[in-house]
Amino acid sequence: MKKIKPIIIFGIILTLIFSTILFTSCDKNKPPTKEFADDDYTLTLSNLVDKDGNQIDDVVIKKSDIRALFKTKPVIHDDTNPVVASDKQDDDGNLIPHTLKGVYLEDLLAQYTTSGTIDKYASMTLSSTDGYVTVVTEDVFNSDLRGSKMIIALEYDGNVLNPNAKSGALRAIFPNQIANGWAKYLNKIEFSSEMLKTPTVYSLHILETLNLETYGGSYTEETEDGIYTYSGLKISKLIGEENILKGVKSVDKLSAVAWDFNSDTGKFNEYKTWVTHDVYNEGYLLTSGTLDTDDAWTLTRTPILDGPTYSDGMTVKNILSISVFHSAIVSLETAMKRYDADADGFTDDSFKIKDLLLLLNMFDKDTDYIVTKLDGTKIEVSNAQMSQAIISKSTKSTYVISYGDMSFEFKTIDMVI
Repeated sequence: MKKIKPIIIFGIILTLIFSTILFTSCDKNKPPTKEFADDDYTLTLSNLVDKDGNQIDDVVIKKSDIRALFKTKPVIHDDTNPVVASDKQDDDGNLIPHTLKGVYLEDLLAQYTTSGTIDKYASMTLSSTDGYVTVVTEDVFNSDLRGSKMIIALEYDGNVLNPNAKSGALRAIFPNQIANGWAKYLNKIEFSSEMLKTPTVYSLHILETLNLETYGGSYTEETEDGIYTYSGLKISKLIGEENILKGVKSVDKLSAVAWDFNSDTGKFNEYKTWVTHDVYNEGYLLTSGTLDTDDAWTLTRTPILDGPTYSDGMTVKNILSISVFHSAIVSLETAMKRYDADADGFTDDSFKIKDLLLLLNMFDKDTDYIVTKLDGTKIEVSNAQMSQAIISKSTKSTYVISYGDMSFEFKTIDMVI
């Protein structure tokens, strides 16, 4: 008995330990109640100003407060009054309807902050817990202009939102606006009173002529299909006084324009978006890609604005131009698709350069230009000559500017300031 007793005691102790562990494990694995996890989810409102334009402290609002506001000022779109994104259609070309329950951002500002009215702001940067960041301007969210009141959704398409839901705990909705602003997993809104305007470009660089050895980069992504390798221009290498994108500071947002194929409509459409510095500084203009398990796989719809830190929805395909501060990079391959179509619908591999300059806020009737040839020599081009100049594709698949009896390959265009 004296020899057995320690064993029995040891067994009892082990049993108690395992029981405790099992109980503790079950308790830890038990999912928290939705009310507890969901109510504590927060939305941060940053860079607010009061009615006099004075900046006020950030406001952190719990979801329980948003839910409380819904009880007194509900916004409901049901099957008889759904919301749509202006650029999302079904296979039959019909806008896709969505139902929701939520509150207006404007009511949230009035209830829980000392913020001025929505017209105090010119843009908003929406950030999500999955890393998604998008910028929307006043023509999207100001209903007194061409915008729509922003809705912070608590339910979406019949699903009660929570941190584990497909749309996250909160979702931003802009009825009748493009889907880019309908941010899932919303957790922060940064307001700005400064008007966002497409940068006035003084210097235009042709993407197809930029040196990949100098400005290039690549990264890989490992998936179930294999390892994808993406290559192109690394934007951070393009920034700098001795580089392409001069004078860029962390406060500068990048304007991206694409002539992008819309799979919903089967057509190309011009698409514009804004990107914050912390996002584009980690990005690439991708020009190629490979898959190690498939020699035939190649990246399509290039150039693509993307990067290893970009979340779903931030990728922009078929880039036509990116511009930041006073510099721009243009893909003439995409520009040819955008501007080559003549009135009769036919293409002749040429387009008027004036159309491109107007897009970039780079055309002024009183301004002349300096065009740099591929060999580095510079030619001054008058405004009258530039107004008539065309860009065409040569038999060598290079791009040529032509006006009068002049015709030559080129890599940059600068305004004479």
